[in-house]
Amino acid sequence: MLADCEDVVAPMQNVMAAFFLSGRMPLEGRVLDAGCGMGLFGVVMRAMRRLSSPELVGCDVCAPYLEAVPKGVYDDLVCCDTTFLPFRDRCFSGVAAVEVIEHLDKERGVQALKEFRGGVK
Repeated sequence: MLADCEDVVAPMQNVMAAFFLSGRMPLEGRVLDAGCGMGLFGVVMRAMRRLSSPELVGCDVCAPYLEAVPKGVYDDLVCCDTTFLPFRDRCFSGVAAVEVIEHLDKERGVQALKEFRGGVK
C-alpha cells in the first residue's frame, strides 16, 4: 500500500515545486530550466503565465528526455551538463532547477550553483 502512495506523492511533489517556483520567476527576459527533464516546470510555467511568459530555455544532460518534451513548451532546448552551462554570463533573468541538485555529489552541486548564479542578471 505504501509503495502505491509513493507512486502518487513523488510526482505531486514535483508539480507542487514547479507551481511554487513558476510564481516566483521573472515576467520578462529569459528563464533557464536547468535539468528540465521532460519539461514539467516549463509546462507549469506556460500554463500559469499564458499572457506574460518570459522566453523559456530548457537544458538537460539526457537527450532522450529533451526529445520527449512537448512541442511549444520551451523556446529553446539545449543538451548540456548543468555544471558547465554553454551560455554567456548574465543572460537569464531567472534559473529554476527542480529535482536537480540533490542528484549531484557535493562538488558538482556547488559547481552547478555557481553556474546558475553566473547566468543570472
